[in-house]
Amino acid sequence: MSSERGSVRLARPTDLPALAALSRTARHSLGLPLEPEALSLYRLFRVPLGLLRASDLIWVSTDSRTIDGLVRIDADAHGDWSIVELDAIGSRDQREVRMSMIDRVVREAGRRGVPRIHVACADVHDNTELLAASGFRAYADETIFLRHAAPAPARPTGMQMRPLHASDAHDLARAYAQTTPANVLHVEDFSLRDWGQAATGWAPRASISPALRLGESAAFALSTEPAGALAGWLLAGVASESGERHPHALRIFLRPDVDPTLAIALGLNEIGDRATARGTDRNPVLAVVRGYEAGLKAPLAAAGFLPVGHVRLYLRESRVRLTAPALFPATG
Repeated sequence: MSSERGSVRLARPTDLPALAALSRTARHSLGLPLEPEALSLYRLFRVPLGLLRASDLIWVSTDSRTIDGLVRIDADAHGDWSIVELDAIGSRDQREVRMSMIDRVVREAGRRGVPRIHVACADVHDNTELLAASGFRAYADETIFLRHAAPAPARPTGMQMRPLHASDAHDLARAYAQTTPANVLHVEDFSLRDWGQAATGWAPRASISPALRLGESAAFALSTEPAGALAGWLLAGVASESGERHPHALRIFLRPDVDPTLAIALGLNEIGDRATARGTDRNPVLAVVRGYEAGLKAPLAAAGFLPVGHVRLYLRESRVRLTAPALFPATG
């Protein structure tokens, strides 16, 4: 890398004060309405930077021994990486600094065998151009909704809710495919094993997923009649700490022919009960709606949710899927 572009290297323990200061002062380059907490010295001292086995991986950009940028990665249980912070400060071209850090992340992911790199961001600060130049492709848009602390609506009747089981995997996959475009299904590439984990609180990735600090998550199957066919499912996530910066999360997945109003009310009641037990009932609630789930927007607004941000999901595959040729049958 040329001297004009500085250099990008793994963060070192001696960088901790500068990292904490940069993370506090140069936030929001990704443009998310909710971002991971700024780095603190307390948190950084708990990250084994030299071992590279923490969920937070941090690289820094340096110019004349001064740290003028950082990129922070969250590694999930599947081995995928998510870029959760990408910031630059100082006199150098910040677009150039951020580009050099993205390049380093892409190279490191390939070297370490990371399957995929994810990032969610708003169309600000040249994000679209930077990611496209680095081989990322957009596959879904999301609107993020926020409901400030308020009593849950009356518990409704007319929809049944029960805990999800691993045996629901086939029905979940089928219901998800009914509302999700084929190109998104191909990109996400969920297996029945993934859907079997939904009973433990797993859900398709959302822009807010890396930023949430949930103390517990519970997933429920929804049906419009006792022992009826699966109408959809919801995920109720409750924050581990109190305060406005620690929202609960509501994710809802429904068949196109199902009215979301009852599901939203059931989800808010479930979150309210669990949050009251944890002492976090004054926290707000976040919900995410993808562009092709427009039927959720009006019912969420009627339940007191307000749109607070619009973002796009990007993905870059670091290695070719071995099954890729089989996904496209030959045609004459």
